[in-house]
Amino acid sequence: MTRKLFVWTLAFAAALCLGCKNKADGKAEPAQAASRAQLVTADGKKLNLSKLGAPAVLVFYGPEHKASKQALDRIGEITASSQFKELKVFAITRGKDKAEKETAKNEFSKEKWRATLAYDPDLGAARAFSVSKPLPVAYILDKNGNLISQPIRQFSGRIRTLTFEEMLALAARGKSVPQVDFIPYSTRDEQKIKLVGKRAPAFNITDLNGKPWTEKKFLGKSNLILVFWSPGCPHCKVELPRIRKFTTQYAEKYNVETLIVSHGQSKEDENIVRKTMSEIVVDFPSAMSRDGKIQQAYSVDAVPTMFVINKNGVVCEFISGEMGDTVAVLKSIFDDPGRMSMK
Repeated sequence: MTRKLFVWTLAFAAALCLGCKNKADGKAEPAQAASRAQLVTADGKKLNLSKLGAPAVLVFYGPEHKASKQALDRIGEITASSQFKELKVFAITRGKDKAEKETAKNEFSKEKWRATLAYDPDLGAARAFSVSKPLPVAYILDKNGNLISQPIRQFSGRIRTLTFEEMLALAARGKSVPQVDFIPYSTRDEQKIKLVGKRAPAFNITDLNGKPWTEKKFLGKSNLILVFWSPGCPHCKVELPRIRKFTTQYAEKYNVETLIVSHGQSKEDENIVRKTMSEIVVDFPSAMSRDGKIQQAYSVDAVPTMFVINKNGVVCEFISGEMGDTVAVLKSIFDDPGRMSMK
């Protein structure tokens, strides 16, 4: 192995480890989260999220917490517009005892936030929505109490292709937001973002069964899900079966094929790949990049990383890390004519 390739291989291995730290939020079952959430408003009324009769935003926050204050300030600025007059906003904190409740009430009185304060003393709502740190985190419900968003932690600027305000505007009009647009780009995604909307980088790789794969194979014929993974990455082991669930249900409808690519050089590496695929019950065509060229071409610096390439040969979307509700996210990509018709 040349020194240059050896150094690059070490760097790539380090990136794989970094990628394994990117764990996505959990996501509640849309039809169940609201009905399971037991909340009490600051004036002692029980709150039934499944019977609100209007779209709503739930903001799980921490009292006297700088980031939470900034989020609620921003949401107040957004919802002051008349287009959001029917939208309900609930700021939810634990309020496990009298002192916590008083702290939250006093802060609300001082800040005059455009929201209804609610308590979640036994964390039932937090569990129902699979809330995890850091706070604040927001969720959007439709008028029937159905969860229609992934967890949201960015309240200013573009999250992906939409801003939080644009998402709320769609929800207020009863429109859906593509689930993929709730997944923010990371600071490491700059080079991959440049690939979106452009012809997919060329590759020529052979899978473990000796079948050759190139990006030209799919031109004018089918869409491709290209997944970079590592058998040593725990999040890859979670994400690949989720992608398999999607393809089992929708591969024919969306005319999509899937290729997964790992990095390795030896027969032992190949055996580990086969063993891991068997353990997680995934039977996708699998290739092993020995020189790392395909990873370099797609600017892969962490796994799992997935690219969707449409039948025009154009990269129309990518996601680094776990997707949360993978089936819903992938479905939103393939249902989006703007993405799938890119040329």
